[in-house]
Amino acid sequence: VALGQIDWVGTVGTAATPKFRLRVRAPYGVSAGTPATFTIRVRYYSTASGTLRVKRSPVGAGVTSNHDMALASTGGAWAAASDTITLRADGTAQELDVEFEASTSDGSALYLSSIALIQTEVT
Repeated sequence: VALGQIDWVGTVGTAATPKFRLRVRAPYGVSAGTPATFTIRVRYYSTASGTLRVKRSPVGAGVTSNHDMALASTGGAWAAASDTITLRADGTAQELDVEFEASTSDGSALYLSSIALIQTEVT
């Protein structure tokens, strides 16, 4: 099953795909060799395995890429999953647009209650 737009609750539905703009702190993500590391945490409900795709697009210029996170079937219960994702600060003013898409292996519903991106602190 192909990845598709998330049906956002409210009046937006699938008519729009919201972009979330964030700023990656430059000391931790300026080049491909030193990307900033984040943990992505998702709370979801699904009766089939699936995929959450994070589409990363630097503002202005830079390399656009995707990160696919595998989601196991939760057997019809709410569950949490986490993964490591890297983001670069090579966009204008270190800004990056992030979009989310999702699918399940059989086309059934995948419910998301939260998505969090948490930057790993470098010591």
